[in-house]
Amino acid sequence: MLALILASCRPQLAQQQAAPPAAAAAAGEAARLAKGDPRQPPALYKIVKVQTPALRAPAPWDAGVQLRFAAHNFVAVIAPDGRVVRELHGIARGPRGEPLAGLGGVRPFAREYIWGESYDHRTGFYDETYPQAVLFTGSAAAVDARLTAAADLQRTVNRRAIRYAWPATSSANSNAYYTTLLAAMGLADVRADHQLWAPSAGRLLVTSRALQRTWL
Repeated sequence: MLALILASCRPQLAQQQAAPPAAAAAAGEAARLAKGDPRQPPALYKIVKVQTPALRAPAPWDAGVQLRFAAHNFVAVIAPDGRVVRELHGIARGPRGEPLAGLGGVRPFAREYIWGESYDHRTGFYDETYPQAVLFTGSAAAVDARLTAAADLQRTVNRRAIRYAWPATSSANSNAYYTTLLAAMGLADVRADHQLWAPSAGRLLVTSRALQRTWL
């Protein structure tokens, strides 16, 4: 079929002048893009550290300025188009993951436990103006491998029923979960611009041996 098409076009092709080099290059590039040129770099995802301020209030001297103190650290996954497609949090819950009293569950400041949770969408914890920093950039496959490790850790923490003791400034809290999560995912923490104090950041909820994993 291709030979017949070329034969029918040969007279017209012979009468045409060769395309200018620039035009030919542009046509070739367009053809490669249309076919999905394998030389094009893959779309990259980002694993990001986000700090939700625990306390927020307008500054007395300027209502347009927000004062922020302390932070809830968590991990967000940002798609190539800028959408938040995953959030990973450590949350205070009841012993079986029940929500707190304000949400119809256990009474807060009593018998709470650290509970790992994953959301496949943006939540109210995320805001572009909050301190954040990129922890990892890679292909969908590379990010998925780390999310698999995160899911394993979530199951481990939830199964162990680790008490979320008060005051949370020196105990197993959301920031300790964040630190443990990074260790499980093979990622190093980074400092965000305008970073806030995050109590218990740097504390591991499980032993280093339980976090052993080889990353290529």
